[in-house]
Amino acid sequence: MDRNTRAVSRCSKIAVPVSSPTRRRAAAVTAIIVACAAVIATVLTIRLFVTPHTDRARRTDAIVVLGPGQHGERFEAALRLLRRRIAPVAVVSTSQRPGRWPLQQRLCARPRAVCFRPDPFTTRGEAREVARIAAAHGWRRLVLVTSTYHVTRTRLLYSRCFNGRIDVVAAPNDRDFRELAATTIHEWGGFAYAMIFARSC
Repeated sequence: MDRNTRAVSRCSKIAVPVSSPTRRRAAAVTAIIVACAAVIATVLTIRLFVTPHTDRARRTDAIVVLGPGQHGERFEAALRLLRRRIAPVAVVSTSQRPGRWPLQQRLCARPRAVCFRPDPFTTRGEAREVARIAAAHGWRRLVLVTSTYHVTRTRLLYSRCFNGRIDVVAAPNDRDFRELAATTIHEWGGFAYAMIFARSC
């Protein structure tokens, strides 16, 4: 290697300094992108999991209760709807800890109640089992009772398994910030998985 070649090689290893204005522009662009992404994520979170679209409970063939929720709010909402006599049958996805929920026992003790444990024990497993039960009974209309944060994923998964009319009713529940954060992260994960990997019933 001659002297000129060595000089060029040494120069090529010297980083060309980026001017301060260029760094500031890059930082500003990055900050704008991050801010826009945060705004979009916040809006989507509110729209999908905090204030999702819900339905008015209409006369139906069965009320489907997707377990207790965090504080039993789904059982309470289902009992209120049954007192309004909008459906003759309650279908209950039972908790893994039934002794904790006296209202579950009340629902399952009702005449014609159908109580089941999905396998797998997931919302998708529930949707498959409810679709099977509905087909066996010839039901074409269902009211689904779940927690507010769970409405969007419930509608998505049940619409893939059940071809009839679905009304999704939100059972309100009071959550502190920790519960809100935990349920939001869980629902984002489940929603993304259902949209990308598990796109069938």
